[in-house]
Amino acid sequence: MSKKLQIQEWTFPPYDSSKKRLQEAGVGIFDDIQSRKSWKKAINEKRVLVNGKIGTTSTWVKIGYEVELLPDNNSKNNQIKDEYILSDMIKLLYEDNEIIIVVKPCGITTSNNTNQSLKYKIFNQLKNNNIHPAHRLDKDTHGLVIFYKNKSAAIWLEKEFKKRQIHKTYYALIEGNLEGEKIEIKYKIDGKDSHTIIQKIGTINWPVHKKASFVKITPVSGRKHQIRKHLKSIKHPVVGDVLYNSGSRYKGQGLFLSCTNLDFQNPVTGESINVEAKLPKKFNRVLRKLDLM
Repeated sequence: MSKKLQIQEWTFPPYDSSKKRLQEAGVGIFDDIQSRKSWKKAINEKRVLVNGKIGTTSTWVKIGYEVELLPDNNSKNNQIKDEYILSDMIKLLYEDNEIIIVVKPCGITTSNNTNQSLKYKIFNQLKNNNIHPAHRLDKDTHGLVIFYKNKSAAIWLEKEFKKRQIHKTYYALIEGNLEGEKIEIKYKIDGKDSHTIIQKIGTINWPVHKKASFVKITPVSGRKHQIRKHLKSIKHPVVGDVLYNSGSRYKGQGLFLSCTNLDFQNPVTGESINVEAKLPKKFNRVLRKLDLM
């Protein structure tokens, strides 16, 4: 059965656009097709109509337009299955009327069109398809992710991220002995200014690399793969990084990078929010060697 509705408002930022491309306008309007990638797939399969006409990726959509999604007759699974319910519950560390903050495990994407992404696991776990991630973590990165529950929360979160008012803290194990106790890296990424602060906690013996340094990381800006690219630029890539280490690599436990702290203020209520997650178990050996456990 097809699904049809009239666009009354945008369900995904930016919310002040006068018009959007079809694949962007569709994000969030139907529960079972959430991402831009999945919308492009449906559009290319000629399953999306705009005001009764087959849409393309170059079709513009405005408020008031009617969008219809035709059924995918070839799909074996159009809905979230219950087969993984409770098998790997996502930890929820904070919740109020506008947001939730959860811990993303290593090895899963934040948001894509599969039932193994963090977003779909949260949908399934909370039985709520009306929450969406406000930002992303790399697939192999462990740590805290904020989800918004409504449009107003999405708007103020978007503004706070742009103003760099949502402060994140990461911890990582990096290759080699980092010289100095504190390093600031200012290195353009995709032509844009980016800034990361690295503080060394200690250096230990580690297989393959002989030495590895445990560091606290504060990203001042928020570019894609910023931390990993910046660490590569100073020749100390994250241990286990498959993208930014072309030499010998410690294998078996994935990427040693975790976002453990979020600190920000809700600009509407004035409430200060500070959430902290534990490092994943693979860091225990590091912490024991540094007598931090």
